[in-house]
Amino acid sequence: MSNVMVVGDFFETLRNRLRITSTVHLVDSIADIDSYLESVALIDTILMLPAIVSATDIPTLEQIQQRHLIPCIALIENEQLIAPCIESNIFACLAINGLSPDRLRQWINQARLVKLQQSRLTQLEQLQAELQEKNRLINEIFMALTDSVNIFDVINSVQLFGNHRVAETLGYTTQEIDAMGANLVDQLIHPDDLERYHIYQRQLVTSTANKADQLQLRLKGKDGDWHWVESDYSVFRRNEDDAVVEILGVARDITRYKQVEDNLQHALDLEVKLREQKTQFIQVTSHEFRTPLTIIQSSAETLYRYYDRLNAEKRQEKMGLIYQQIQHMTKMIDDMSFIVTMDSGNQPQLQKTDVNILKFVQTTISNFELANNISGRIRLDAPAIDQIIAIEITLLQYIIGNLLSNGYKYTLDESPIDIHVRCDERQLIIRVQDYGIGIPENDLPHIFTSFYRGHNIGQIQGTGLGMYIVSQAIERYGGTIHIESTIDVGTTVTVSLPI
Repeated sequence: MSNVMVVGDFFETLRNRLRITSTVHLVDSIADIDSYLESVALIDTILMLPAIVSATDIPTLEQIQQRHLIPCIALIENEQLIAPCIESNIFACLAINGLSPDRLRQWINQARLVKLQQSRLTQLEQLQAELQEKNRLINEIFMALTDSVNIFDVINSVQLFGNHRVAETLGYTTQEIDAMGANLVDQLIHPDDLERYHIYQRQLVTSTANKADQLQLRLKGKDGDWHWVESDYSVFRRNEDDAVVEILGVARDITRYKQVEDNLQHALDLEVKLREQKTQFIQVTSHEFRTPLTIIQSSAETLYRYYDRLNAEKRQEKMGLIYQQIQHMTKMIDDMSFIVTMDSGNQPQLQKTDVNILKFVQTTISNFELANNISGRIRLDAPAIDQIIAIEITLLQYIIGNLLSNGYKYTLDESPIDIHVRCDERQLIIRVQDYGIGIPENDLPHIFTSFYRGHNIGQIQGTGLGMYIVSQAIERYGGTIHIESTIDVGTTVTVSLPI
């Protein structure tokens, strides 16, 4: 049983003649159709009687049919209305000389079938349109993400989809990324990270879990620079055997975060180093200052108590000891001050002064011999350098002074210390050679580390700052230093400074 709306004068004789077995809903005119359909939702066919349909009514019927998705059958007596009805998708039944019941039922069933097909086709088109719109929205969302989203075929080692966000960061175009094909991974990932990536991927593919931990690795930019990338990988699709065939990767550029992390780590390492240096400084200075202070105190007490009993030579000896220890302490304080200045990062600009280099070196040697009471042990070889050159006086005093101090300190007998000075238009070369205990080979790589002392120094006094100060001064000067040493033979230090 179906529900048919009949529009027009409908007589019971018409029902009997056409043998309509459907439930009939009567309306008087086309204008009444919409209001009736709003209250009755069961109508599945609209039958227009011949007296109702005219040429001007056909557009209205088409709109009603489209609006309510109900097929309209027009019984017409005018053959000229057939073409307009067909153009408007309205079923036109020519009702001249009457219409057989079988023919009418055939038209009604055919109209319902076609309309059902049209309805399904319309729904399919709507679903396709909705699907396309959703795909468009998803694609726009993917392309708008700051993270890179990629889908990889692990069987064929190719990328199926990607918004190439990280690739853009690396400086590549979409075409360049696509052209890499199966070689994408090998071309982009840092060689040191490549094996770790393959292990990570194999674990994801063979695991029963669908998600893996984060992976950080380096990717090569088009300009050759390496960028840090953090990735999250998960299983995107498995086949019927539950084997992974596609994986989803979400990656982001973390180069700036890595740089900040490295800076923080560097600052932390520097802070740890400074704390260690502070501890070493306290330990070294407390030890190194104790010895000269003890000597000064002992000599001063001797002079105070027994001054009248000591002859002039003994008095001079005690005062010489006091003077030497004061000089030693002064040098340690100067060394500490120099290190603080160099490590602060606020070093003043080099201020070079024109001096006679021969006289400068001679004066530096004389002051050192006087302070250490070793007159005549330092031998100067400086041929043809009686000339005026521009030097940074303070740095050069630190360099020569500390090299002479080390040569003197670690030469246990009365062996001489040789200093050779050469100068040309481009550089000043200073070579200090001693014949002392030498530096063990294992200690040479650490010789420029602050507070570091060789393993063969025994009870020789020192802070472990001398060569560190020399290296810092030479670096500040823009020069170079080279050391050759043999145990129990001696050490030769060669310094080259630009002029």
